[in-house]
Amino acid sequence: MLIKGRNSTPALFGIDFGSSTIKGMLLTKQGEGYSVEAIASEAMPEGAWVDHQIGAPDDIVAALERLRGKLPGKIRRVATAVSGNQVITKVIQLDNGLSELELESQVELEAEKNIPFPIDEISLDFEVLGENPNDSRRDDVLLSAARSEMVNTLAEVLSEAHFQAQVVDVQSHALGRAWQFQLSYQQDPLAQEGVVALIDIGERTMNFAVLTKGEVIYNREQNFGGEQFALQAAPLAQMKPDEANQAWQTLTLSEEVLQMAYPQYVQSLAQQIKRQLSLFISSSGYKNVDAIAISGGVSLDGEIVTQLKGELDLPLIVACPFECMPLSASIQGRNMYLEEGAKYMTALGLALRSFDHV
Repeated sequence: MLIKGRNSTPALFGIDFGSSTIKGMLLTKQGEGYSVEAIASEAMPEGAWVDHQIGAPDDIVAALERLRGKLPGKIRRVATAVSGNQVITKVIQLDNGLSELELESQVELEAEKNIPFPIDEISLDFEVLGENPNDSRRDDVLLSAARSEMVNTLAEVLSEAHFQAQVVDVQSHALGRAWQFQLSYQQDPLAQEGVVALIDIGERTMNFAVLTKGEVIYNREQNFGGEQFALQAAPLAQMKPDEANQAWQTLTLSEEVLQMAYPQYVQSLAQQIKRQLSLFISSSGYKNVDAIAISGGVSLDGEIVTQLKGELDLPLIVACPFECMPLSASIQGRNMYLEEGAKYMTALGLALRSFDHV
């Protein structure tokens, strides 16, 4: 879902801003598929990115410049994304058969009714999803809006680091694009007709979205992430939370602590997911979802995934984007990226904006 700008020229570098890491990916076309030409990550400075907004612009510029230093050649054109409570997405219904001008006019009227920000303070876009299943005279239209100030500030920071923002997407839609790519590549029937709940778990937030027929039709965000595991493990390990988090990340937490901390964390995570599923079903008209697709740093922990499967009465698919495409031989640390592919799903979805048909 595009908020600002469009570029049909290939090779957009997808940049995903996270609370603890900035991640980037560049794709090239290879036959019928794609190849990862460049991939890199850089730690997000503490306090620089707060609640999905820029807290310390100079620190983020410096981090982006360090990220740039890890990339080959002169990569400039960028696709990035916004998220959080400054971003609104909503599926509305409009009469089908409207001309393009009529459709734009109706969308603006609906935006004034549905978006809790002044219309002159938002960047707005929409996409016709198709005929409403309950009323053949109307189309479902996906409306997306973000505060223009947020979009412009992000573009300015990228410019300061000598990047050029061509596309500013919605994070959940970039995530959905990456999952649609993985499911289609694996020829999973869910990619065509299924209703899939996407769970992307970062350090501090869990992004919940629902993908069906190639479109994200619902998304919500929860303040729950890997940080909660560290908070639960810290007293058991007699560590401070940041020390426990570092030990977990570096696989140095004792097996005894892990075995005590896993069940409590997984139960809390499962409760968060079940709550989001219930909210979606009660508000959307859908009776169920067919599967759950999980990505983000937490999904790299095999024990958490195994225990989560036991808590959820649904098939659980784990992100594995680099099984769908090769990494360039010139990429340093290829084995690390192959192991950590689930962290890069949003960056992948953004990089896919380089190709018009995606």
